[in-house]
Amino acid sequence: MDWYHLLESQLVILPWKFLFGAGIILALGIIFFRETITAVFLLQSAPFFSLLVLFYTYRSEIYGMTEIEASCPYTALQIAGGRIFITFLCTILLCLLATGILVLGHSSFLVQEKIKLWQIVLLWIAPMIFYVGISLSLSLKWGIFRGCCVAWSIWGLQFAALQIRHKDVFLTVCENPSLAWILLGIGMGLFGIYFYSARIGAQHYSV
Repeated sequence: MDWYHLLESQLVILPWKFLFGAGIILALGIIFFRETITAVFLLQSAPFFSLLVLFYTYRSEIYGMTEIEASCPYTALQIAGGRIFITFLCTILLCLLATGILVLGHSSFLVQEKIKLWQIVLLWIAPMIFYVGISLSLSLKWGIFRGCCVAWSIWGLQFAALQIRHKDVFLTVCENPSLAWILLGIGMGLFGIYFYSARIGAQHYSV
């Protein structure tokens, strides 16, 4: 299979203005907030933008254009894989850029608190995979629109809960990242469920 053209066809779905705007929002948040709030802002932005990109790439389902997609040379599972890859690629690139700005702008704070780069990356990549996994697994039953809405709702509740203690939450999780590893594991498990179910469904449909 020609993965290059599959990924290219999914990448063109995302206009450069969308990615540029998301990058500007992340950069401004990193620059203007103080260090602890900046870190929490980055950690919370990763799952939000990943869900937004995923929702945007699946617009065809919302517009009722799945029959047109079925006529293309790629299977529904291959298209889903391409869209998920693009979702992670765009979000990870944006968040890596934001992480670099955070490290350069608040290096003294990170050194003082003995926070390592891998800990920061883990703290935003784990919830990103977790929330995308939730939306995809729920989409098997309810569709991507409802799946993303439920994931956004859960994200909104925990975002509101974190507004009370920015510094304590960030430093505590950095010292003991077990929760992040648990979220990462659950997210990977949800991905496994999604791809397994989607594959079984595709085989049943082809029969």
